Amino acid sequence: MPPGLPPYNYDLRGWAFDDFVDFIFNRPVPPHPPGARANPWYYDCSVNFDESELIGHYIRLFSSPRFLAERFSDEQLEAGFWAVHGSAFNAAADHLTFEQCVPFPERERFVRSMYHLYADLFSDHPLDTAPYMWWDSFAYGWHTGARARERGGEDLKMQDVMCETLQRILALPQEHCQMAALHGLNHLHHPDTGSLINVFLERNPHASNDLKEYAVQAAKFQHM
Repeated sequence: MPPGLPPYNYDLRGWAFDDFVDFIFNRPVPPHPPGARANPWYYDCSVNFDESELIGHYIRLFSSPRFLAERFSDEQLEAGFWAVHGSAFNAAADHLTFEQCVPFPERERFVRSMYHLYADLFSDHPLDTAPYMWWDSFAYGWHTGARARERGGEDLKMQDVMCETLQRILALPQEHCQMAALHGLNHLHHPDTGSLINVFLERNPHASNDLKEYAVQAAKFQHM
């Protein structure tokens, strides 16, 4: 990983993909005593980047993520993915979703590539909370009303892209992936949510009671 300027200033422009991956994930995860939690590194990290270059790195990372499990521990992946989708990091993925300087088709590809995070990585590595909370960073605007389908434009188009991606994740066989998809759908407030969750329940009659209850709540946008 190329050095940054002391103490936490980095210029990611021109960085190779592998250097970018190391920047996110190749970090020590110090233990913390119960009840104590130090701020993660990215809270005090300022990053310069090119939006098109950065989204390209993320698309490559999300589309083929299996190598991460070979290079990093689950603890490093958990910490790294919180940096990737957390709003505290100015180079986080969620900031790119509505970045107008990046053409919409590229941002659509970016969101759709997140399916492979679940299918090819999180399915076997559930981690702790990062996969479950992932979609809060991308879908919560529709939950709060900051984004509204009725406005049309990208509020509508990106909501459709996210819904289709979450529907694919919901079809994965792992319950923790299904729970993450339901959590995202609950916040996204797409008008098709109820019908697609009903189909999911019909196709999964042997799902656990907890999952069924969660799905019913998500269909009504009642789960936080």
